[in-house]
Formats: sequence, structure tokens, C-alpha cells
Amino acid sequence: MSHNDTNRQAVDTIDNCWKHKGVWGDKTCPELVQYRHCYHCDVYSRAGRHLFDRKPPEDYTLFWTRSVAEPKEKPLSGCMSVLVFRIGKEWFALKTRLVSEVLELRSVHSIPHRNHSLLKGLINVHGELQLCVAMGALLAVEDDQAAEAQCDSRVAARILLLSADGESLAFHVNEVACVHSCHPDELEPVPATLPRKRGMLVKGLFCWENRQITLLDDGVLLEKVLEKIQ
Repeated sequence: MSHNDTNRQAVDTIDNCWKHKGVWGDKTCPELVQYRHCYHCDVYSRAGRHLFDRKPPEDYTLFWTRSVAEPKEKPLSGCMSVLVFRIGKEWFALKTRLVSEVLELRSVHSIPHRNHSLLKGLINVHGELQLCVAMGALLAVEDDQAAEAQCDSRVAARILLLSADGESLAFHVNEVACVHSCHPDELEPVPATLPRKRGMLVKGLFCWENRQITLLDDGVLLEKVLEKIQ
């Protein structure tokens, strides 16, 4: 019998009543009147002690000896850390060193006598006013409200605050996915079909979770944005 099979058999011998008539079941257990939650019940506590006190399977030591002895794969040197996010229906990434903060949505205050398609206004970040721009407009991303309405309700829009060389700016994103490690050798060249004004800001493309991610060039992004809104 394998290691996993032995553990599964031990678990099967436990009366997991909390899944049937407890808080994770139909809540018909009369003990809930006293304990309110299965966490406080003696049956739940005994089941936990049983799992910790059970004898290890015969191949337990051998299993973990082999597991620890296996050679570990060395990570590729030169990998870069990037933050993956979505604007509209398209996915982008920026090196994490450029991302100062990921913020919850907040009010954008318009700037009097400044009517600019790229500059949305100012936001308050820890008592300081920061420029907020329409990054989607800069990257030629279509604003598909219908598609956004169909997205998972658990996905929350955010504001990214970028900082470099004493300059800062913020912009809205529809979703922040994760921090990802990407090697420069994974990058594909910028396709000729990419909109010209976006292509100037792109370092390359890579694949993540079966999605094509556009890695933005942090070396020119802030410079181009600030140049356009001046």
C-alpha cells in the first residue's frame, strides 16, 4: 500500500460528522446549540488528534528520503520579476521594480483648464497628489464595457502606481493577476501587426497561463507618458 493510500484509509476511519450534519453539512447536529461551531466540539478535536497521532506508513521514511535526495532544479539566472495585469481584454506586464504600489480604486480629481485625453486627473495617495493617466488610451486598448460586465465578479479593478527616477504616475487596470518570473530568452519579438504607438512601448511578448502577455518597456514608458501630458 502506498503512502497516500495509507493516509487516505486513516482519514476514512474518522467520523467526519461536521461535513454531514455540522457547519459544513445540513447543520442538524444538536451539539451546535452548545458549541455553535464544529471547531469547538470534542468530536472535531479528537479527529484532529487522531490524524496527528496515527502511525506513519511503512514506506514513510523511504518516501521522504527519496524526495529530499532528489536533485533540485537550479533556477535560470537572469530572470526578471514582472507584474501581470489586464487592461480591457488585453494582458500586459511591467517589471515589479517599477510598480511602487497596487491600490484600491479611489476618486480621480480633474485638473482645471486641462482637457487632455491621456491625463485623467489627480488621485490622493497617502496624502500626496499623483498624476492619473488613461494607460488604455496610450496603448490603444479598446474599452469593451460589455465584455467587462461578463467578467468574474470576484475580479477587482485596481490602480497601479509607478515610480522611477523621482517621477510617479498612476493608472487604472481591470485586473491584477500575479507576480511572475520571466527569463529574457522567453520573450518573442514585437509583431508587425501591433499598433504603432503601442509597439514603441513594448519590449516583447511571453506566454503565461495560455495567454499572450505584452511586456511593456519600463525604460521608456514613464518618459513617453510624461512627454505626452506636458
